[in-house]
Amino acid sequence: MKRRYTLGLPILAGLTAVAAIAPAATAQQVELRLKGSPGDMGSYAIDATRSFQLPDEFGGEQTMHATMTVHSRVAEVKADTIHYTLTVEEPSVDFVGASGAQTPDLSVFENQEFTVVLTAKGEAVDFVTPEGLGEGGAAVAASLSQFGSLPLPAAAVGVGDTWSDTARTDGAMGLPASGEMVTISTITVTGISEKGGATIADLSVEAEFAFEPAADTEGEPEVDMTGAVVSNVRFDATNGVILGSSSASDFAADISGAGVPGPISIYGTSETTVTRQ
Repeated sequence: MKRRYTLGLPILAGLTAVAAIAPAATAQQVELRLKGSPGDMGSYAIDATRSFQLPDEFGGEQTMHATMTVHSRVAEVKADTIHYTLTVEEPSVDFVGASGAQTPDLSVFENQEFTVVLTAKGEAVDFVTPEGLGEGGAAVAASLSQFGSLPLPAAAVGVGDTWSDTARTDGAMGLPASGEMVTISTITVTGISEKGGATIADLSVEAEFAFEPAADTEGEPEVDMTGAVVSNVRFDATNGVILGSSSASDFAADISGAGVPGPISIYGTSETTVTRQ
């Protein structure tokens, strides 16, 4: 990557300041790897709020609040990859916009299984979703595509150690444009502690992302999008599982060109908490 994008967006300012305050480094080193054996189970409560500010003629301000419980089971371990089966319990999504409040029916998720494949270093390499989920279901399914992924370092680390990762995913967050979202993450160990016989690592993750359009986008709108995310993650290094996370993000996008009646600017924010039960 030759370009690095930085946004000074307000929701991140306080979180970035908190993330930068790390305790003094210690000599303790831990290896951070996802681990699991077939049959291992885990459940996570997810609470997410997203707000979008669009021009009034396109709906103005819109807010989405989603809650659900995701049950994760290790289905298979192959070499350096772990195959997880995900099921969703009690999904709830509420939309509030200019046209009022809407609560889509997500009963289609009942008894559905999703598969996510991660490497031991936390890279998402595959995601399989059932067919026939509908538009609302597809949006929720998309939020599970990176479930459990976390860029982990190649060697053992201690408090104050930092590493980086660059990831590419298809699409522009649902906007009608061909290309990739490029995310550059910087991860720092902010603490190491012992609890219940397990070694727990506290991680600060600061990421910046930007949309890179495909080479041939003739007939498609032009999308210029950048954003940033700050997350705090608790990782059980002994058992190789994520215990929880909290994150905040924001993005700005300008859309123009083919099929767009004049330039459109969109601004969005989100806050998400994930808690292992």
